Amino acid sequence: MAYFSVKEYRKAVFWAEQALSAEDVEKVKLQIIRGESYRELLDYVAALQAFLAADDLLQREDFGYSVELSSGLKTAIAHLQNLLGYAEASSRNYLLASAEATDSGQQRINYSSYLLSLHYRMVNPVFMYQEHIKYQQFFAPVAPYRHIPHQRGKKLHVGYISPDFHQHVMFYFYHQLLACYNKEEFSVSCYSLLPTEKADQFTLYLRGLVDNWRDLAGKTNAEIAAQIYEDRIDI
Repeated sequence: MAYFSVKEYRKAVFWAEQALSAEDVEKVKLQIIRGESYRELLDYVAALQAFLAADDLLQREDFGYSVELSSGLKTAIAHLQNLLGYAEASSRNYLLASAEATDSGQQRINYSSYLLSLHYRMVNPVFMYQEHIKYQQFFAPVAPYRHIPHQRGKKLHVGYISPDFHQHVMFYFYHQLLACYNKEEFSVSCYSLLPTEKADQFTLYLRGLVDNWRDLAGKTNAEIAAQIYEDRIDI
């Protein structure tokens, strides 16, 4: 809708709701517009209700829904449920979104969010461990490499891989690891999965902290694994 594209979110909500009363309209898309607009307005309760309504419409047998669209909706619902404190429902929808996603990267992202959501719940430690172990299934097609033993007396080569080497909440978790390591004993490489167009001043700052930086956005898992092996990463 035009109002949403120009960030007139209240008008987008109003006209989407007006259109929903008409017959023969794409009600799923209208509910999604409502959800996205309410989310931009920080009304997370209303946004969640709209996305749930869209998902309900999408799952009806006579609708002929897209699996990819369903996965995207499950992800949006899970994000909002997480923000609103519905931890168990959030976990369930992240897992469903991962299972439904057709893109392998999105499968991993949703499953990773599922794992994070488990930490907001009182779950059995054995179950937590088992669910984390399952993450390796996403890399089953990648042929494993034989680890090259570290040579005593040489710096320990540590590698960090992330899509979040930019202005992002994760910056405040990994920053000290990159800024404060002992350069006499360690060599650090960063493997960035961040698309180059999303790089910012934080990215440039981080590049200057480490010994080696590689932009690997768009590379396959096998290509990334080969690069890490070639760089002789120890950890």
